[in-house]
Amino acid sequence: MIAETIILLASQASQANKLEHFVFIGSTLKSNPALKEDLSQFQDMLSYTPIFPDKGAYAGSLGAFNVGWEAEHSQNRQ
Repeated sequence: MIAETIILLASQASQANKLEHFVFIGSTLKSNPALKEDLSQFQDMLSYTPIFPDKGAYAGSLGAFNVGWEAEHSQNRQ
């Protein structure tokens, strides 16, 4: 039901802006292949291309913070 809600909202936004690609990000997708599959299953019916970036878990503010923190701490070790 979560995937269906996400797809319905994304499809409304894409129709209003004439978009064909949906980029799905967030750490929830990293460990949830069932959600990825559910988000992809409507692509034929709604004509969109789902994109799941490899580092999509780091696209949010906490993910960006984590990348910055790791970079800072790795520099201190060198």
